[in-house]
Amino acid sequence: MVAMSSRLRKNIYQPNRWSKLLCAAALTMTIITLNKYFNVYRGTASIRQFGTNRMEGIQTGAFTSTGRQKERNEKAFVLSVELLFEDKDTATQVIDEWRKVAEWCHNNEAILYHYEIAKSDQDPLKYHMYERYRSKSDYLNIHKASDAFQEFRKILQEAQDRGAVKVSGSSYLELGIGYV
Repeated sequence: MVAMSSRLRKNIYQPNRWSKLLCAAALTMTIITLNKYFNVYRGTASIRQFGTNRMEGIQTGAFTSTGRQKERNEKAFVLSVELLFEDKDTATQVIDEWRKVAEWCHNNEAILYHYEIAKSDQDPLKYHMYERYRSKSDYLNIHKASDAFQEFRKILQEAQDRGAVKVSGSSYLELGIGYV
């Protein structure tokens, strides 16, 4: 057994020192990850060039309870669509098709910030689709032009033509006041 000097023993068994090192390493990895996120998905140069307000927000805990960072000032183009089905089978068929396009969008459309569907807690045949895009142009020229969306739209249109679903909706431009 090798004898440890008292200095080495003191350095190894200082939990505060190890905690600080681990925190510094975690912070470094977080900054690297955020820089990659901003570079790849947001088109900005780096977190330092993005602005000090972003870093202040991170340091003050601008995260959801699940650990997702809250985003501000994206000023996205928003599409809000309501689907009211006549029967459960049609709802299941359309939602299954939507699931496919959602998966495709998740993997292929960096211009799409949010793509979710929700089922009413009061009416089991009523659904709400909420979509957030970088711009209206991206929605029209990239998302709507994709084969995945075209396939889904065909299924939805057939259900509409049969009278099995009523579709209504609106589009909006975010003001950038709140957060998501």
